[in-house]
Amino acid sequence: ASATVRGPFLLVSLPSLGTVDWRCDAARQPGLALGFRAFSAGADLYLRLRAGGRTVLRRQILPGQMIRFPYLQARIQRLDFVQGTKAGTLRASVTVNFLPGFGYCWPYFPPRMDVRVLPRR
Repeated sequence: ASATVRGPFLLVSLPSLGTVDWRCDAARQPGLALGFRAFSAGADLYLRLRAGGRTVLRRQILPGQMIRFPYLQARIQRLDFVQGTKAGTLRASVTVNFLPGFGYCWPYFPPRMDVRVLPRR
């Protein structure tokens, strides 16, 4: 990791799924990226990163697994999660908006985000 990278900083913890974070690298452009760490006591889940109107990547994530997403130019980035178990399917999304003109390189300057969790059915 570069000496200029700060973070990861906790953004949100999603029930039964894991935690979403972000990191900053002031020396690169674009310099903001998301990350996710699945809870080790959870179940497999499927994750999709969307940005700029397209799917950047899809992944199956195992319990305890961590993923660092690429630095993207898009200021709005969305993570969609689906976890199916015998108890039902849990869905969640986190939309992060890195508004221009803000310094997101500190844990006390989190980006704007909208979180949605849909109960198991």
